[in-house]
Amino acid sequence: GHSGEMRDISKEEWAKMDIAPLQKDFYEEHADVKDLTVQAVRDIRSKHEISVEGGRAPNPISEFSQTTFPIILLKQIEEEGFKFPSPIQSQAWPIAMSGRDLVAVA
Repeated sequence: GHSGEMRDISKEEWAKMDIAPLQKDFYEEHADVKDLTVQAVRDIRSKHEISVEGGRAPNPISEFSQTTFPIILLKQIEEEGFKFPSPIQSQAWPIAMSGRDLVAVA
């Protein structure tokens, strides 16, 4: 039985365990976001003073409806009075939801 105590698990024990892989990339790019031109993405990032480094980052979102958040979460965001994602949310959420490393400073 389980006594509630933590114990170290050896590498051999880990190797025997059947553990489902952790899904890190669950971002589905909205059609409107996917269709943004390179210039439109540059304009959005420039307008909001967003800089991105390291590889190809997903395009920023401009509306909460462009996320794949559950409806219950989107309703709560709306009820709280938020109209649009903040600049950092617009770029950080697609990156984080893609399973990529992220350091964001607002």
